[in-house]
Amino acid sequence: MLSKKDVRNTIRKQRLSMVPGQVASCSESIIKHVIEFKPFLMAQTVAFYLPIDNEVDTSLLLNYQKVISKKLCLPVIRPGHKLEFSHFKPGDSLQSGVYGILEPCNNKWLDINTIDMFLLPLVGFDAKGARLGYGGGYYDRALSHFNKNGEKPVIIGLAYQFQEVAQLPCAEHDVPLHYIVTENGVHSFL
Repeated sequence: MLSKKDVRNTIRKQRLSMVPGQVASCSESIIKHVIEFKPFLMAQTVAFYLPIDNEVDTSLLLNYQKVISKKLCLPVIRPGHKLEFSHFKPGDSLQSGVYGILEPCNNKWLDINTIDMFLLPLVGFDAKGARLGYGGGYYDRALSHFNKNGEKPVIIGLAYQFQEVAQLPCAEHDVPLHYIVTENGVHSFL
């Protein structure tokens, strides 16, 4: 089995080689699958991300009427390598944060326990729901307390189909996905 670093480098190179038309077309398909997905329709508060490096373009969510009634939030990396979530609505000011990721300027923090659904970026995933991130562990740390509390928000990874690998090495602290959404549809790991 390849190391996480090798898998990460291979998939990131492939993703970076995508042309804008591919990113737009695949992202549109993925977002359409998300907004028609029953757990998404039922969620009241949804955490999502703004893309970098040809990630699935989640800003397309804002084009859909079904999203208007939801409370949205975006991740913000805080001191101490802590990931917190700030309220976001279309038109809010954004600033470049850590790693060049756009973040809300408003500092209207949400209690993570009030978030029903997390749409996560990722580098790779496998058939068992393991998620390979960028290596900082921000989401794993932020979401780890849900496993301890027994509370279960819906955790969905958004990716292109080519980001699937046969098997990822997993550590005890890695938080698994409940679902993955690719341009080919929704796959459940529950």
